[in-house]
Amino acid sequence: MYKIAVCEDESIIRDDICRLCSDILTEKHMEHSLTTFRNAEEFEHSLQMRNSFDLVILDIELGGKDGISLARDLRKQENQISIVFVSAHEIYLRDGYGVQPVHFLIKPVERSALDEALSADIRLHHHNMPHINVRSGSKILPVCIDDIIYVEVMDHILHIHTPDGDIPSRSTLTLFMNSLPAEDFCRCHNSFTVNLRYIRNISHSSVSLSNNVTLPIGRKYYDSFQKSFIRYINCV
Repeated sequence: MYKIAVCEDESIIRDDICRLCSDILTEKHMEHSLTTFRNAEEFEHSLQMRNSFDLVILDIELGGKDGISLARDLRKQENQISIVFVSAHEIYLRDGYGVQPVHFLIKPVERSALDEALSADIRLHHHNMPHINVRSGSKILPVCIDDIIYVEVMDHILHIHTPDGDIPSRSTLTLFMNSLPAEDFCRCHNSFTVNLRYIRNISHSSVSLSNNVTLPIGRKYYDSFQKSFIRYINCV
């Protein structure tokens, strides 16, 4: 799934950008999500909660912290999220290109210009997002690995939990884990494997995820799970 954040303080413009993005990506038959933010602080809080995005469409003239400052902070943190700047004034063009944006759009945003920006980002950065094929009933479904929040075994059925819902599959957790990158996923319980990027916090007995789900940590898994998470956060 192609995940877009729209950070714009004017609601009419924000809604219009979302509508255009949805129309463009639907025509491209590309699965996507759109999350809106009214200011830089809301967006930064979302990132602190370990939410992630492929692209941010970022207004430069935000109330409070401006878009250029936000983008510079993202790059200082080595966040490689793609950036498309939006502004009513071309005067900001020179300042914006110091953070390697994909595009710079002038308000009011035209569909053709936004299409060009999205197409460029998809072509440069996201055309090879890793997927796995999951058998669910009589269908074979391509599932983006980054979209897997956690995997659960319940009543001998594997349940793959994603932002778009639960995908049931007749497999075992051990077998399914063989198809997942070991640096990003770790088993926390006999019945659960977690995508480490979605973890909000860990206690001795449970792990809280960014989608407000809390899962148990089995006693025999705690040490290895904690070590995997520490290794993960030291690498991102």
